[in-house]
Amino acid sequence: MKETIDKTLKANYDADSGSPPQTPSQSTQQDWAGVIIDKIAGSPGLKIALIVIAVAAVVAVGIRIYTNLKGPETTAVNQAVLTVGTEKAAIRPFSEHLKVSGTIWARDHLTVGAEIGGLKVDSIKAEEGDFVKDGQVLATLNASILKAQLSGEEARLARARANLDKTIQPNRPMDIARLEFAVRHANAVISQEEANVVRAKANLLNARQNTLRYKKLRTEGAVSQEDLDNRQTTENTMAADLANAEEKLKAAQFAKRQSEESLKLAREGGSREDVSMARADLQERQATIDHIR
Repeated sequence: MKETIDKTLKANYDADSGSPPQTPSQSTQQDWAGVIIDKIAGSPGLKIALIVIAVAAVVAVGIRIYTNLKGPETTAVNQAVLTVGTEKAAIRPFSEHLKVSGTIWARDHLTVGAEIGGLKVDSIKAEEGDFVKDGQVLATLNASILKAQLSGEEARLARARANLDKTIQPNRPMDIARLEFAVRHANAVISQEEANVVRAKANLLNARQNTLRYKKLRTEGAVSQEDLDNRQTTENTMAADLANAEEKLKAAQFAKRQSEESLKLAREGGSREDVSMARADLQERQATIDHIR
């Protein structure tokens, strides 16, 4: 049988291709390969499966080569070092207190801060959710700074009130009395100067009459020229005395007007502008005290 197959294959080869004859094993392998290729070509699903297997084989070979080149990965894990201590078992007193370390969280959070606006909470008289009554004290405040501020503002208020009073009536009663006396004194001076003017006028009139009389006597030769000159000098002196008395009277009248004006201002008080400014300052101080309270 084997010899028959060999002869047949040899004859076919010699007749068709002119190539050297093949051994029976080579011919059989080629036949099986051809059969497999024909089956793959005739079955699309088998072709896809073969492609997938080939790709998987290539990927596996690539991973293997990459792993060999890279070497083994370091997978060391850093672990925390735990320090422990040991003691020998013994009978001794047991303490309920433990020394441990950790974080402490408060059950009730309280914000602690500096004083703002002079106020700080000293104590809280009620907790959240408690029933309270009308007028019950819920908290006490430290108002020491506000008390000091209030005392200072009250002092400024008193000073502003005194300033307003002084602006309305800037003069004390004794000052007004002094001005009233000045007016009375001016009236007395005027009266005296008026009397001096009247007397000076009378003296001047008498001196003029004497001068006229001596002029007439001089023309008659009854008196000398010296006597006439003396009478003329006396007349001139009396005229000067009258002018001086009139000037003093005017000065006394001017002094009286000044005294009366000063007395009027003293009785009326300060100007309306000054009074308005003093009132505004007083109201501002009062508003500051009301705000602090």
